[in-house]
Amino acid sequence: MISTEGTHIYLNLLFLGLFVGKEGPMIHSGAIIGAGVPQFQSIAFKRVNINTYSYFRTDRDKRDFVSGGAAAGVAAAFGAPIGGVLFSLEEGCSFWNQKLTWRTFFCSMAATYSLNFFLSGIDGNDWGFFYLPGLINFGVFKCSNDTGIGCRLWNILDLAVFIVMGFIGGVMGALFNHLNKLITKYRMKHVQKKHKVVRILEAVLISACTALFAFGGSMLLGECKAIPTVIINATNETTQDFVRTYFCEDGYYNDMATLLFNSQEEAIKQLFHQEGKFSIRSLALFVIFFYLLACWTYGSSVPSGLFVPCLLCGAAYGRLVATVLVDVLGYENHSIYSGTFALIGAASFLGGVVRMTISLTVILIESTNEISYGLPLMLVLMVAKWSGDLFNEGLYDIHIHLKGVPLLEWEAPEKTEKLVASDTMNKKVVVFYPATRVSSIVKILKTNAHNAFPVVTVRNKQSQGSEEFGDDLELYASLEEETVPKNAHWNLTGMIMRYQLVTLLKKRIWYREEDGSYTHEDCRVNS
Repeated sequence: MISTEGTHIYLNLLFLGLFVGKEGPMIHSGAIIGAGVPQFQSIAFKRVNINTYSYFRTDRDKRDFVSGGAAAGVAAAFGAPIGGVLFSLEEGCSFWNQKLTWRTFFCSMAATYSLNFFLSGIDGNDWGFFYLPGLINFGVFKCSNDTGIGCRLWNILDLAVFIVMGFIGGVMGALFNHLNKLITKYRMKHVQKKHKVVRILEAVLISACTALFAFGGSMLLGECKAIPTVIINATNETTQDFVRTYFCEDGYYNDMATLLFNSQEEAIKQLFHQEGKFSIRSLALFVIFFYLLACWTYGSSVPSGLFVPCLLCGAAYGRLVATVLVDVLGYENHSIYSGTFALIGAASFLGGVVRMTISLTVILIESTNEISYGLPLMLVLMVAKWSGDLFNEGLYDIHIHLKGVPLLEWEAPEKTEKLVASDTMNKKVVVFYPATRVSSIVKILKTNAHNAFPVVTVRNKQSQGSEEFGDDLELYASLEEETVPKNAHWNLTGMIMRYQLVTLLKKRIWYREEDGSYTHEDCRVNS
């Protein structure tokens, strides 16, 4: 069973207008479903426990179901089943195999089309028609004029501009990650360790600053532009349905308010498809303030996603580049579709933040339904990753390290290339003897974080320098870690895991010195 508390919180955040994305909670929810439902166990309802059901309860099964759930969350958010599989492969999994590939693909397929089925009955649609996108819809990229003459999505000459945009987007992403890392460190030290009221107050402060920027920015920084009459997104919805006038005269709209008082999804579509003008000043100020507020919001005590805010900030950056090229520099290819630059900017900034290439390419192609953008998207994402990697890691990896998640990297750090085993070994080895006092075991477990310990024997006093090793329980029981000389000769007899020792202690299985008996029949604390 899954609590709906996180869903309610996220819906409230959407109404508050915080710069958060819906794909983060979708991925998290999918992973929770994958980890919990197949095991038929519940934390909220502890009485609901089918002990006879033993399937899918191993660590490997749970890990695989979490991978499938995360892929399903991405697929439902963007309407991208293949992109969901690749996201799980590129970022969500530490183990992968061929069987897991088709299982994850099945989860993504089921999530996408079950969502389409329910969406088909909303807003006057026909039940059962599976032609709808996911929860996030970027619209259809299509030239706005009727003839299409002189209007093209992109050409080969624009690739040079896209490469530069990708490099700048990677640098912007690296700076975003660095700032968020500093904020997260401060938050972990001064906010998260204190009472939960402090975390709530931080969220309230972020909300207040966001509202101040939305109202103040629209009122003081926005410019009034004439409302275009073209139809956008290849639908029957006109531009007037989405622009925000906000103190402008009839027939005009406020460009800053249009970006701030629409949903983030709709603001992205405005930047992708709106053929009306956004002023250079409004776009530049929007990128700066949105960039800083999104960086501050991510990692706070609210359920939030990263994709949509980065796409919106990057789309504004791309639209800014297009406006500067055409209006200021007199770019020769001014007849190109301006939404292309917005899409490339969105991809470059998001790629610079998360450092994903394959999955992002497929997700953006599937969500935009425009395969012709394949080459520029692949090129821009690779350049953004390379430029960002010059400075730091992706934001997901940074937060994994900050939270101390024991995730083994695919490659060893460069500093360890010339190291040998003796350079990393602990000089003071922590060992157990075939017979060890319970108090010593408890002390070692409390003071050491090792997951396994060697079990050794030492040379008997009676051996007189021979290489024979004894197994006298009284001898080992009298030994403590501090009494063993540094030059002691040990013989490795085996290894014992930490969880095995904990289990023995919990079940009170040990040997009594006073009467020579065992607390459990035929049991002996031995390796």
